[in-house]
Amino acid sequence: MSDTKHFSRENLIRAQSLAKQHHEPLWLGSRFLDAAFRRQVEAVLALDGELLRIASMVTEPAIGQIRYQWWLDQLDRVEQSPEAELPGDAFLLSLICLPDEKGGLIRHVRALIDAREGVFLSELDKAAGHERLFHVLLSVVKPEFSSGDLSHQLGSLYSLTDGASASSETLKALAEDLAHLPEDIWPIVCVFALIPEWARQRQTSPIRKRWIIWKSFVSGEKSLGKKLVRLARNWG
Repeated sequence: MSDTKHFSRENLIRAQSLAKQHHEPLWLGSRFLDAAFRRQVEAVLALDGELLRIASMVTEPAIGQIRYQWWLDQLDRVEQSPEAELPGDAFLLSLICLPDEKGGLIRHVRALIDAREGVFLSELDKAAGHERLFHVLLSVVKPEFSSGDLSHQLGSLYSLTDGASASSETLKALAEDLAHLPEDIWPIVCVFALIPEWARQRQTSPIRKRWIIWKSFVSGEKSLGKKLVRLARNWG
């Protein structure tokens, strides 16, 4: 890992704080990741949170487009020069796109920014934006597993956190895929034990969230798969 100012203690603490603020369940799950991936995943969650914040704070489409373009411009700078000095929270891009692996991730991060802008402009639904988030997360931890249906399933179900709906078929499909899930990405997927809480739009205390996620992580993929199948039977 590059030993530049982008990896200063202040920046790492900032990334962790933003990740926890914007995507607390996924951040909690990331605590179980191998240390080699934890910083990158935190930076992805922090970046996505900042992209979502644009949509929550800006009402004028032109202003929003300018802000999303700013992130794309900073990403271009990272691609051209990994050691470039970046303004504000753009250091998150350098934490994600490490020099020895930046090619693929830069492409995926660009797609995430474009997707969040598309949601902001009402050209895409929220699930499509979440799908791109999981595409980046899986690309960090297990690149060969980032393609296929898993990102779509996770994105659709994560949209429950926005009050959206998801189909029982998606629950069943994820339950089936859990049987073939690499251990590396289980910390990200185990947080979907919170689906009942999300579906009911229930205010869950931080302690209960931690307990549910920890129990899910320890119980393993088969246990969550059975839970999803039971949920699917009574879904909707």
